[in-house]
Amino acid sequence: MKKIIGGLFFIFTFMIFTLPVMANSSSWNFTMDLEKLDGEKNKVYHQMTAGDLIISGDVWTYSTDHGPAKNPVAVRIWIYQSVKGIDRNVGSVMVTPTNKLNQKIHFEKLFRKQQSGKYYFYIFKLKNDCWNVKGAGTLKTK
Repeated sequence: MKKIIGGLFFIFTFMIFTLPVMANSSSWNFTMDLEKLDGEKNKVYHQMTAGDLIISGDVWTYSTDHGPAKNPVAVRIWIYQSVKGIDRNVGSVMVTPTNKLNQKIHFEKLFRKQQSGKYYFYIFKLKNDCWNVKGAGTLKTK
């Protein structure tokens, strides 16, 4: 009987400590040489569990085309959840890269209480400023 109780205690304790960790994360990256990238059109999805959704990462300029603007324009990263009908807009984050090549700008944003499902990014700049941009990071739930 003591072995059964001890075993149940172990399982119960294990579940208490592992439940908060039962989140998931998905790495993302992009290279943008024009004004937009569409994750749905490119079929780049992130399967996420329910919970608080956090996007974090870095954005940087890596090259320029002929005649770049003095400074790069902001990059907006929209997050959508793929659902039947019209996809659900979760929110966005705006990051302005510097005009120094390969200098990373870090960002992080929290979107509370999201549903489990497939998520994708729609990334754009308001105009082609002739600055080519990369980004990389993590999308995670907790």
